[in-house]
Amino acid sequence: MVRDLRSKLGIKEKKSPTPKAAIKKAEKELGLKLDNPSKITLTQKQAIAAQIKALNRGAKDAVKAFRLASKMLSEQMDELVKSGKITTKQSVAIIKKFSNVNMLKDSSIDSFVDYMSRVFKDAEYAEKVKNANKKRTNALKNIKRKIGVAASVKSQLNRIFSINANIIPESAFNKYIDLLNDFGSREKVITPSDKRIVEKKANEVLELIDQELSSVPELKQNYLILMTKYSTKKQGKLITPRPLTRCLVRI
Repeated sequence: MVRDLRSKLGIKEKKSPTPKAAIKKAEKELGLKLDNPSKITLTQKQAIAAQIKALNRGAKDAVKAFRLASKMLSEQMDELVKSGKITTKQSVAIIKKFSNVNMLKDSSIDSFVDYMSRVFKDAEYAEKVKNANKKRTNALKNIKRKIGVAASVKSQLNRIFSINANIIPESAFNKYIDLLNDFGSREKVITPSDKRIVEKKANEVLELIDQELSSVPELKQNYLILMTKYSTKKQGKLITPRPLTRCLVRI
């Protein structure tokens, strides 16, 4: 009825973009070439995210959109490797990360683009994340031994070491790694003076994480659940939920 009325009034109906049109538009927005991947800009990141989302809107379903995006991503990575702008190791890490992207969620796409930009900037970023996640289990076990059961910073450290390194924001990553290095081994006990430094660093990391994750509704909800669970006490003891390693992994 509305369409008939528009037709009578001579108003052209806006057509939905075809898959081919969406792809062409996405390619034009991105340019498909990064002169210096290690210095990728916010505008370029937004363009890449827009490209992937445009493919999602242009395709008939999420599966087809994922295949189209995977093909374009692989081609772009190959070009960057051949031109010497990134290493094969960086390319493999990025393509592997994309395999877990949920095309139906903008937040998942945005998270992938952020990860890709960090791999571009630091060729060893993927390896750092892998090593950090290996240390988290030992770090959680070593909290009590290194700082004592009554330390006020214990709950903060439990929260921090329960978060997958993959989603720690760039602004907090180095401090997060420092804390993991301090608690990931059994070599030394933290002194009272060092405890104050640890507490300060832990609070800074949590603040930065909160600022970053609170901007994404889905992550904010998971983060608040994590915080609530860790603040729950029973008979004076802090309850540590088992599935925490998965709580903030998937976006």
